[in-house]
Amino acid sequence: MVIKPNITTCIDPCRNIDFNIQNMSLILVNLTLEDEGTYEEKTILKNNTVKYFNFMLSLLYASNITISSSPGSLTLKCEIFGEFKLLRWFRNDLPLPDDQRFSFTENNKTMKVSNLIRSDCGTYTCQVSNENETSEVKVSVTGENTEVCKDSPSSDDCFCVSV
Repeated sequence: MVIKPNITTCIDPCRNIDFNIQNMSLILVNLTLEDEGTYEEKTILKNNTVKYFNFMLSLLYASNITISSSPGSLTLKCEIFGEFKLLRWFRNDLPLPDDQRFSFTENNKTMKVSNLIRSDCGTYTCQVSNENETSEVKVSVTGENTEVCKDSPSSDDCFCVSV
């Protein structure tokens, strides 16, 4: 039996909780932010011994990147739920170049790109992680977000060179 105080009592089977009797593991799957909280596991053994285990479930979730731009600059802010140890930004699935035009604030949650150029257009990823999990969210910076990208070719365009 798994109990989330004042909310749910779950006796096998549960929507997102499973128990592996072979290794005595409690398995939580397909969790949402509504599942966060303190849980109590109550196990009754064959000899009628009762064991309790309390645990706190806290999820890490990168939910959205907001974009703001001004002439020549772009600001991306990663919205995060939960505690993270590391936040990394990527452009087109690659680490950001070592470039002084990129600056970060709020524990790297906010990234500003100064002196914006066409090669700054593309898909940006905010990836957060802690010792238990990793979460990421992506956003495309296009001509809809900033003037610099208006004439940028799409990723489907081919650049061909005649020899």
